[in-house]
Amino acid sequence: MNQKYAFYDQGLKSMSNTFKKNNLILSSVYELSAIVGTRIDQVLEHLVKLDGVAVSHSMRRDSGQFKSCFSEHWRILANAILNPSDNLHYLSRALNTYCLDYLKEVALEYKKRSAELESRGKDVVRQFRISNRANQNAYSAYSDAGKALEEGFAVNSPKLPHLRDNFEKAQKEAVKMHNENNIQRAVVCTLFEQIYNDFEILEKWRSEKIENCLKIIADKMGELAILFNTSAEQIDKFTTAMDPELDIKPLQNLPKIKCECVSDFQVASVSPFATSFLDLQTSFRKYILKGAKIGLVIKEYKGNFEELTVAKDEIIAVLERVDNRFKCADINDCIGLIPESYIKVL
Repeated sequence: MNQKYAFYDQGLKSMSNTFKKNNLILSSVYELSAIVGTRIDQVLEHLVKLDGVAVSHSMRRDSGQFKSCFSEHWRILANAILNPSDNLHYLSRALNTYCLDYLKEVALEYKKRSAELESRGKDVVRQFRISNRANQNAYSAYSDAGKALEEGFAVNSPKLPHLRDNFEKAQKEAVKMHNENNIQRAVVCTLFEQIYNDFEILEKWRSEKIENCLKIIADKMGELAILFNTSAEQIDKFTTAMDPELDIKPLQNLPKIKCECVSDFQVASVSPFATSFLDLQTSFRKYILKGAKIGLVIKEYKGNFEELTVAKDEIIAVLERVDNRFKCADINDCIGLIPESYIKVL
């Protein structure tokens, strides 16, 4: 190939190397996401066990035993990601949505477009090689015919008319191929300039997509940090701030207070994430047999005294209607009243 146009080959190799490197980096997202997902799953297992502590009535009655069990799981969590299960589930979902799924789509699209662009580059270089080879062959034939004619004149060969005809034909073919090759080179220049332009557009698109993904993940991590701070304060209340003698016994002695409804006795709030895994017919069987129905909490409610504190999307048993409120039970068998507008009976 003419050395003047050798940079086409080099340019194509540079693009191919870039595509190969970037595709490798993007494909590694799957491995990294799998590692992150495994880590989150491990932490979720411990958090589900932590939620299970609240289900045990014996532990709820014995705050010392509860604290001991709570602390054991808490130490395990301290070596991993420290968040309540619903917040951690939020993080897992955000990573899957904005990291794994998002970058997977980017990687597949980049791989497809880079392959198309590389294929176009190879076609252009191949066209130029074919044209350049044909031009070189025509020039070689023209040179050979010229040498043969020169040698014929030197010895006054009887084949001079034939040699002259061959020379004229080779000369015309060489001129023709030279002109066609000039046209082909102009076409190649235009096509390769377009390929370079598309290459820059593709790399800019890849960079912007990844940058946007990282910004989204950073925002989600910021939101999670806020949730963690709030949860940490709540958890602290039931570990270091709760004193069985000072907090629990006086409340038990107050008249007209149902202890199971007072927020201080709900030692671990019911996680909607936990209730979503329950077999509701089994979990609320004793209430259903007495005519209760399953209910969905449509917005969070902070109960006082005889009222029940519930979280949004928590599943509960609706026992009966009392005026404009429902008497309900959660999975911890805490029973109390909740305003009708906060419950959707399923």
